[in-house]
Amino acid sequence: MNERNTVDQVSHYYSALQKRGEIYKLIGKVDDALKDHDQIILHCKESDKAHWKFRIDAIMSYSNILCEHKSDYPKALKYANMAIEKTKNTDKPESYGLALKAAGLIFLRKGDYDISLKYFQQAINILEKNNNTELLGPMYNEMGLIYRNKGELDKALEYFNKFFFIMKKYDNKVQVGVALGNIGAIYWRKGKLDSALEYMKRSLRIGEEIQSKSSIGKISNDIGLIYLGKGKPDQAVKYFERFLSISNELGFKEGIAIASVNIGIIYAQREDYKTALKYFKKYLSISEEIGYTKGIGIGCMNIGHLYLCLNDLKSAEKYLKRTIKIFEKSESLIQLSEAYQVFSELNSLRKRYPEALAFAEKALRASRQASAKVNEINSLIAIAKAAVAFDPERSIKSIKEAMGIAQKEGLDVLHGECIAEFTKIMMKLNRKREAEDHLLEAERLFKENDAKSLLKGVEKQLREIRK
Repeated sequence: MNERNTVDQVSHYYSALQKRGEIYKLIGKVDDALKDHDQIILHCKESDKAHWKFRIDAIMSYSNILCEHKSDYPKALKYANMAIEKTKNTDKPESYGLALKAAGLIFLRKGDYDISLKYFQQAINILEKNNNTELLGPMYNEMGLIYRNKGELDKALEYFNKFFFIMKKYDNKVQVGVALGNIGAIYWRKGKLDSALEYMKRSLRIGEEIQSKSSIGKISNDIGLIYLGKGKPDQAVKYFERFLSISNELGFKEGIAIASVNIGIIYAQREDYKTALKYFKKYLSISEEIGYTKGIGIGCMNIGHLYLCLNDLKSAEKYLKRTIKIFEKSESLIQLSEAYQVFSELNSLRKRYPEALAFAEKALRASRQASAKVNEINSLIAIAKAAVAFDPERSIKSIKEAMGIAQKEGLDVLHGECIAEFTKIMMKLNRKREAEDHLLEAERLFKENDAKSLLKGVEKQLREIRK
């Protein structure tokens, strides 16, 4: 057998391992995916120039799996840094850019958005210098995600539009659909639910046109969330069930889990807590089965919050402690901020207001470290709720700060939610007239944004005030 045939055989072997690893990842067999990528890393030596790219790709894939599915950020970063070191002084600028992207993704998922931005900006500078527009498109998408999570929605929209036009230029319909969905998600966060729905449905039509079941499933889930925000749970559940059906058909366990938790949210809103708990526990069980650490943390948080609704504070504490332990270990700032907020609520229900305030303040520090505006607003609301019993001035100051940020960032629906919380504080302080005036503003915001479920809550508050 000649040398050329040997090289070809090895290439086929590495390619097969690479593809099988990707399939294992998609169906939730994460440990098997790691083993296949590890085989390439172990067998493809530094001196093997013919197969060098397989090794670099495997290192980056290994890093991505550790980050996305295991939430093992320190180990993921170790592999990403390895890829950076092995590519930065080579004649392969694209590989160096992708290695920087791998590191940026880790900090994105951790919630360290400013650090993530630095890595992505470096990667973009390299690819722009080499005029590699096809790789730049997905980079712009990731930049959009960072700015979205930071709460800088107009900046996010700018990058998602760049992503859209590049993918349209290359007639990459799959990625055009992704871009439309992400643009829709920005309008959703801005509270422009009808515009969000328009973009999401355009994305869905592309998925149906190219018969991409995974795309159809994901965007169906997003459309369901918009209908949920519009106060139309019956329409929302149809889309969640479509996502669940497709995920079952594809064997996509993570999708089964996500659809289950969203269906559970609808039952929780209907106060059918028994059925909601069944769906939430299904999400947790699947996350444990596939080793999805972030999902385990989120699952425990959802169950803990549900037990708060059932006034089973002992069970709530058990699940919430597990959540905090997971996210403190993974240093996932966004989820950690959310977990601290729920733990603050637990302490408020126990009338342990100083402890509730301490956890709300920890939530605020985590959200600010991540530069995540939505989480910052929710943390300020948690501070206001915890402080009202013993420090009303602190409570009012905090909720007004939350209202100011939401208004400045153009987060109309969240601004309305802040106002609704402010009126509850005013009611506790027996300032009914001030409460009513603000509720009318919240009512206007919810009507303008077709947020029907939130509107019902405000209308209920107004009736109570006017009794």
